[in-house]
Amino acid sequence: MPITFTVCSVIFADGSCYDFIGHLGVTSQVFAQMVEQRLSSCGLSEEALEQVFALTLGHRDTSSPLMQLFRAGGVSHVMALSGLHLGIFCATFSPFIALVRRKMGPVTVRIAVVFLVLLAVWFYVCVARWPMSMVRAATMLSISLLFALTPYRLRLLYVWFLSVMLILIITPRNATDIGFQLSAVAMLAIALCCDREEEKDSESLLQDPTSLQRNRPSRNEEKSVWKRLKDIVVEWVKISFWCQMFTAPLVAHYFGTFVPHALVTSVVVTAYTSAVVYLCFILIASLFLLPEFISDFLAQSINGLLWIQTEALRAFTAFAGAGLEGVKWSWFAVALWYACVTLFIMQRGRLRL
Repeated sequence: MPITFTVCSVIFADGSCYDFIGHLGVTSQVFAQMVEQRLSSCGLSEEALEQVFALTLGHRDTSSPLMQLFRAGGVSHVMALSGLHLGIFCATFSPFIALVRRKMGPVTVRIAVVFLVLLAVWFYVCVARWPMSMVRAATMLSISLLFALTPYRLRLLYVWFLSVMLILIITPRNATDIGFQLSAVAMLAIALCCDREEEKDSESLLQDPTSLQRNRPSRNEEKSVWKRLKDIVVEWVKISFWCQMFTAPLVAHYFGTFVPHALVTSVVVTAYTSAVVYLCFILIASLFLLPEFISDFLAQSINGLLWIQTEALRAFTAFAGAGLEGVKWSWFAVALWYACVTLFIMQRGRLRL
């Protein structure tokens, strides 16, 4: 039986050692190769297969013509695994995550649910070969779920801060990683400008708790549905806008590129790609669990959806131009941009610690 526990392994009485992290890494790569082989033989076109590999396994060639097209359209971030893809993956576990956050059921059950969800999440991070954008997202999810087991509730901004500090303490060299910087500032934009929980808390303080108006049923359910749909679209546009505002200076500094029409393409392509990623995960599950004809149907559907997206992006990029090249920003220009954005956020009253 084990006599010593460490962060990464268990040391047994006979001196043998079981390395959890090493075993998880080997298992994840074997699984990734198995998924890659099955995807390669399920009827996906060559171009669609390249996109599916990038959207699910994180395997992409940044120098390929297809990736250059997405970069010219200002939407190369959808092909890099990040919190968006991890969030779609976690949608499978959303009922269990809701159970933990609502503090339903026995404590032991909620702890077991948290353990299983985090095990699945970090296994997926291993499959994707530890991209820093996914590590940041997985760390934030881990902190959020662990605090959900306690009576305390952290704002999204505090979860972001704790995750960034934890990553930099464990691996300080990631402070210079471009992917980590872009992912961190994009999430900071969402935490500062798009935190719905904070807005709800602020609105609840202004409402009359004795009012029965909010408890009245809607007279027209159709209007209610359209209102919810409009709110989703507005929120999506808002998130895309602020993420672009926060990441554009770093892109201009590191890559010397500024894509003005990215504010338009990012909203459309990110939403469209999110739906495709859902289908890709369903396709991967069907390759192991469902009959072959279902996998073939899903593969052909993904072929068509990705072809439409690629051709539309080619047409739009040719019409709008490939962006501004050679506009490499200095660190002073980047700092000045963020100072102006910070002042604007403070003026709106969003920056409250």
